[in-house]
Amino acid sequence: MSIEAARQTDAASAVKSPRYAHLMLELEHWLSTTPWRDANDMAHEESSDARVTKHADRVLRKRHRKLIRRGRALHKLDANHRHRARIAAKKLRYATEFFADLFQPKRMKPYRRVLAKLQDDLGWGNDMAVAERLLNHLEQHHRKAAAGASYARGSLAARVVDDRPNQRKLWKRFRATSRPASA
Repeated sequence: MSIEAARQTDAASAVKSPRYAHLMLELEHWLSTTPWRDANDMAHEESSDARVTKHADRVLRKRHRKLIRRGRALHKLDANHRHRARIAAKKLRYATEFFADLFQPKRMKPYRRVLAKLQDDLGWGNDMAVAERLLNHLEQHHRKAAAGASYARGSLAARVVDDRPNQRKLWKRFRATSRPASA
């Protein structure tokens, strides 16, 4: 039996166990009887909503600022610094997707769209940097593949250089798009 099959068998037996059933019943009881679920406690619910919205604003503002900092002169950054900007864009995008319902759709939609395009381009650039390292390794350690690896590295490098104006345009578009405000 493969490791994956063994893990699936273990997971299936865990879900069928009385311990799991007890856990689910306890969780359901807790969810249905907790004061924050009480429909009569509107003041508590409103203050919770306000706290969540305030937290979402704070998270998006922080992530947005970090991406702005990491992405300065994006088209001129080396692969390592572009990778750091890509991670910042990814974290901002995840936070934006998670909190999307708390923000005005009219402002959220264009922000999400431009952020997605920027993140996709940064991801493609990171893929090219990884491919360049792998091809460099191939070129250095496998004599028979060296000529093909060298050609491929040159081709990828040219594509990366050709993408710089697009990256610059995406960055400018992102900077020009307002960060969404809470609803």
